[in-house]
Amino acid sequence: MTTVYKIVPVLLLLLIACSGIYAQEHEISIAASYGIFKPINSETRDRFDESFTRIGLTSFDPEKPRDWRFILEAGNYNLDDGTTEIRLLPVTAGYEKGIGENPDLQPYLALRAGPYFGKADSDILDESHIGLNINATCGIVIRQRLYAEIRYDYFSEFVDTDFSGLSLSVGLKLFDIRF
Repeated sequence: MTTVYKIVPVLLLLLIACSGIYAQEHEISIAASYGIFKPINSETRDRFDESFTRIGLTSFDPEKPRDWRFILEAGNYNLDDGTTEIRLLPVTAGYEKGIGENPDLQPYLALRAGPYFGKADSDILDESHIGLNINATCGIVIRQRLYAEIRYDYFSEFVDTDFSGLSLSVGLKLFDIRF
């Protein structure tokens, strides 16, 4: 699994670089988010924990387009309750679309899909997995720099468990890359 941890950052940089093709005026913004992820399945919550931390890195449009636009994202969903560590690392691509015309307070929708890399580690678990992640997001951009999202993630089964669930997160535009 350590190879996966080395490959994911390389894939992320490659995806971000390739997304420049779709960036308007050869510039792309990068944003980071932090949130709480809660599995919907009660057996999953009972077996592991009520919630995971969620960190994301994404291509970001400060003013969301009226037409669907290509986006990329990499995430890290982590649970460490002291006895068990579960890590889910999705790398997804998809499309987003702004709703409304107010650039200071703009709602948006996003749909993404891609692989995820899973790692479970405890006294009784030591498993790695590559599966499918599909997610749908409803968010709002505030003053073209901050954003808040509610999101549903479907994860294909891993360690005989359904990790699909909802998350709430907040994010911040970090920087621009010019090509």
